[in-house]
Amino acid sequence: MGNWLNVFQSIFGSGEMFVRFLFSVCRISTTYIFVSEAAVICEKAGVKNMMAESMMTASAFAGAVIGGYAKSLLVGMLAGMLFSVIVTLFMCFSAFKMGIDMYLMSISLNMAIPAAT
Repeated sequence: MGNWLNVFQSIFGSGEMFVRFLFSVCRISTTYIFVSEAAVICEKAGVKNMMAESMMTASAFAGAVIGGYAKSLLVGMLAGMLFSVIVTLFMCFSAFKMGIDMYLMSISLNMAIPAAT
């Protein structure tokens, strides 16, 4: 037990550094927790939403860029919601109208959208 305490103290030093670390973990993981909750709700409803991550990334990028350009939090939030809907509509169009496999399209969007941002 003493070895683990020494390792902990050598990594974090004082308790203040550990509190900062926990705050950073909570701050960063909040968005992923919300996305995973949304995916679970979709799964319970019978719909597999495999592109929740790409919707989140597109929404965050559009909200930050457009909201920063317009200097308005409300415009940024509306732009984020709009871009999430646009990504979803693109997915639905490609899957249902063009006949592309939904899982393949989800994987490609999950790789393409973070690369574009």
